[in-house]
Amino acid sequence: MIRPALLLPLLTLTLSSHACPKLPDPVVSLLDSQHHDTLLLGEWHGTNEAPQAAFATICHQAKKLNVPLIVGLELNAEDLDFGGDLDQLTARIQASTDWQTVFDGRSSRALYHLLERLHPLVKSGEIQVVGFNHNHDPRDLRMAENLRPYLGQPMLVFGGSRHTKTVHGNSWDPQSNNMGAFLKDWGADTLSLWLYNSNGTAWYSDDEGNRTVHPITRRGETPAGTIEPAPQESGYQHIWHLGPVTASLPLLKPAEGY
Repeated sequence: MIRPALLLPLLTLTLSSHACPKLPDPVVSLLDSQHHDTLLLGEWHGTNEAPQAAFATICHQAKKLNVPLIVGLELNAEDLDFGGDLDQLTARIQASTDWQTVFDGRSSRALYHLLERLHPLVKSGEIQVVGFNHNHDPRDLRMAENLRPYLGQPMLVFGGSRHTKTVHGNSWDPQSNNMGAFLKDWGADTLSLWLYNSNGTAWYSDDEGNRTVHPITRRGETPAGTIEPAPQESGYQHIWHLGPVTASLPLLKPAEGY
């Protein structure tokens, strides 16, 4: 059951089509200067800050267009019903097996609040939300296939940083196939940003299966809002430094001690 304290009053959610959160100037400069039709934002699941950055970016991108922006989220298509009202959307999430059992940040309070904030933009026709998640292997290929019908349209894809790389392979598995790389192989004109956490906390499942709030400790204190070229091995074109981050707990699972 979604606790009332977690639901934002609808009056606060009526984000008009002319009001967007402010993006850092370097981010705006990058988005507005580099041609692309597919923007990939890769996050570390389980923080408050990454979904907030995603919403500000979605809103900014949608305002530049005279057609709906396709917004791809790493959620199951059947769990998203933006054709109805927020009560209908909330009911689907409450009944969703993934939101009840997958506690890796994709079922976080912050992600639910992102859906709430996107709803007015859906109602106004400025965006169309698409759930691209797939639960079976080859997962990244299947997720890419869920987005393939929208290639050529303006699209923003927000998902885990493992999946939104625009090259195949990663540091622990050179043979890995990545969703973003499939989209690029199929002709997407991509711009990829890694939403980078320097330190703080995040809720996620570690290699031992411990699902809780974990510390994030990395060297360097690059100021939040900084954009810099990404190392080639990262699979991204640019790094967007979010600065310190805070953990977002699961929406439907009580967290002991928090």
